Amino acid sequence: MSQHHRVTREELSVREHMSLILRRLRSGGFAEFGDLFEPTRGVPVLIVNFLAVLELVREKPSRGHPVRALRPHLRETRPCSTRMK
Repeated sequence: MSQHHRVTREELSVREHMSLILRRLRSGGFAEFGDLFEPTRGVPVLIVNFLAVLELVREKPSRGHPVRALRPHLRETRPCSTRMK
């Protein structure tokens, strides 16, 4: 029942994904966090994309830099009548 498996390795670059994210933010101005990821490309690409987002945020972007759009925007999701006082 022993079978041989061939494992392939795909080279993924965090820097390249950082550039792709920056291009996307520059062209659209704003992106929802989840929109930066493409689940159909597989788990390794998701991980590299996430690392790229972390690196971009860690670089402390200056004012007007597209990465500032990655900062979380908190929204009130409950109706006004159910807010805690």
